[in-house]
Amino acid sequence: YLNNILIFSKMIDKYRKYVRVVLDVLYIYKLLVNKEKSKFYIRKTVFLGYKISLE
Repeated sequence: YLNNILIFSKMIDKYRKYVRVVLDVLYIYKLLVNKEKSKFYIRKTVFLGYKISLE
């Protein structure tokens, strides 16, 4: 069971690559992603109490 995964890159092409790699590994190990709780292409967020942004 995984609860939080953060994928971050300032470069959109690298971000897309990282997302694909992570989703592929989750698929291989038959781990599910809850679409309702998932967010992609977010420019700022709070993750484990830390503010993360592109700025």
